[in-house]
Amino acid sequence: MTASENAASFEDLPPESVPSVSVDGETSPTTAELGVELKDKSSPDNTPGLLSLIYTHNPFYLISACLFVYGLKKLFRVGNSAILFDHGSVAYMEPWGFMLSLAAVTALMTVTAILIVRLGQVWEDARSIVLIVLLMLLANSVSIDELLTVRSDRDNPHSLASLLILIAFSAGFASGLTELLIRGLQIRLSVAWRLPLHAFLVTFFAYPLLLLPEFMPLTTMQIRWLIAAFPLVASAITLALIPAVRRGAASVAGNGTPWMWPWFPWTPFVLMAGAVCFRTWSLTISFDAPLLTGHFWDSAFGVYLLVPFLLSMIVVVLEIGLVENNAMLRRLALLSGPLLIVLAHPMLVPWNQLPSYMMFTQQLTSDLASPVYLTTVALAIFYAATWIRGIRSAEVGFVAMMVILAFLQPRAMASHALTLKWSSLQTGPLAILAIVELTSGLIYRRAPAVLAGAAATLVLFNALLENSTAAPWSFPLTLHVFLLITLLIVGTMNGEFGRFLRIFGAFQLPATLLICLVWMSRQSIAQGWMLVYACVLTAAVFVLARVLRDRLYLIIALGQCVAAAILSSVWTSYQVAVTSMPDGVKPVLLAGLSFVAALFISVLKSGLADRLRTTRVR
Repeated sequence: MTASENAASFEDLPPESVPSVSVDGETSPTTAELGVELKDKSSPDNTPGLLSLIYTHNPFYLISACLFVYGLKKLFRVGNSAILFDHGSVAYMEPWGFMLSLAAVTALMTVTAILIVRLGQVWEDARSIVLIVLLMLLANSVSIDELLTVRSDRDNPHSLASLLILIAFSAGFASGLTELLIRGLQIRLSVAWRLPLHAFLVTFFAYPLLLLPEFMPLTTMQIRWLIAAFPLVASAITLALIPAVRRGAASVAGNGTPWMWPWFPWTPFVLMAGAVCFRTWSLTISFDAPLLTGHFWDSAFGVYLLVPFLLSMIVVVLEIGLVENNAMLRRLALLSGPLLIVLAHPMLVPWNQLPSYMMFTQQLTSDLASPVYLTTVALAIFYAATWIRGIRSAEVGFVAMMVILAFLQPRAMASHALTLKWSSLQTGPLAILAIVELTSGLIYRRAPAVLAGAAATLVLFNALLENSTAAPWSFPLTLHVFLLITLLIVGTMNGEFGRFLRIFGAFQLPATLLICLVWMSRQSIAQGWMLVYACVLTAAVFVLARVLRDRLYLIIALGQCVAAAILSSVWTSYQVAVTSMPDGVKPVLLAGLSFVAALFISVLKSGLADRLRTTRVR
């Protein structure tokens, strides 16, 4: 398209569609203008589809970078007499040559991106180059590992100083080149976004310094613990993005590029996320795998090491969903959590039987807990914090995690991690779940929370009894705790759920009495104690009928009295019939029973039945 045609295309647009932005006193194209110009430069007319795709996305920068890395690695690999330089010559630079050559290629890509934007506004190619530069910086950090591990000057007293200078220069080079790229492309990006980006790059270069024996004496296991801590450092940097996220998409509007939210500024950070995963693995290969057996895959690296970093990413995604009021992102974040439990399983990787991996995993499980258990605890905290922030659906995740923790053995691996035995239940998570759910349900009058809390309380109580001297009495005691919880809820819950529980509790009382009497008879409990128990529970029903002012409870209490009277009469009559007594005793006893029956009928005739019908129900 010619300049005149381009100008004509702008004249056809409404004036508000082509504003300009002043940068350092000069007028520069805005996002809308750049978008039009990008489309013109990236979509040539009368071009076949495949050629148009290649022209638009221009993959040759990426191909060039990959070939550079591959070729330089071949030229300067350790132990090879390179084609260009003979071993022992003045120009011999391995592995320095590889690192310096990568740095030169990275600088070339950076300058190219700046020039094609400043001179031609080719933002499509510039975007590819920006991502390539970040990948090249990652490759530079990995090349530092090789330089540190194959050194021959470990006994040199100046070795540590030279290492510090090298790493400081490399980290400064990466950070400075990134800043040059941002400023050279005239990208408006706030400090809240830039600092985490720089922190990622500096960490990639500086972290290997902690793993060197010259820096501090370390055992093999200590090195592995430090490598395992790398994703935790990356997690902290990721969470540092939250202040920028809370400013919303408007904070990156008019950023000086044609890239819009969320592609800008999230594309580089998504690339950094992949780089963190790769860097964790590369650290184990560089500083751990050669330490014990020399086996390439025999290291402490496991997918479970990445779980803290992945969880921090989920937290950031949730934060974006909250700030942008995006329900889909919120659901994605909440549903992604349980997948981390699968990734945390230590047997997930194919090298799970190699000695170094098993040694570190067993040490982690012994010192802290199994990766699955630690992940579940972290997810429980995540869902609890999200629930506190007002996302009600997070309560389901919290309950699920606490239930899993109750059945999960903290220091068990593989198939023995999950147990369904009462004696093996973890009472701590059950207690937390019971307290939180009952408190929340009773305060806010939420039936599901009350039911979840009641169920957790029952399971907790039964688990505690199974591990105590009262284990033989666990069945009747659990029944009465269930009854007590029901009655407590009846006294605090209103509405339809409260009315249902009131009816359920009324019939639960005689059911509990009958079940426990049968249990006591099978346990050969003295009949006197059974009578005392029946009287106490019946009296409690009368008290409840008075407190709740509910005639159903009064009817249940009277029914229990009638049933008790009938059973007592039948039992007494049987005992009188089969027992030898002096003459006249049996008639007297039967007269007494008849008197009780007559008195009961008189009480009913006195109007008690009418008062029961008119008793107010709350």
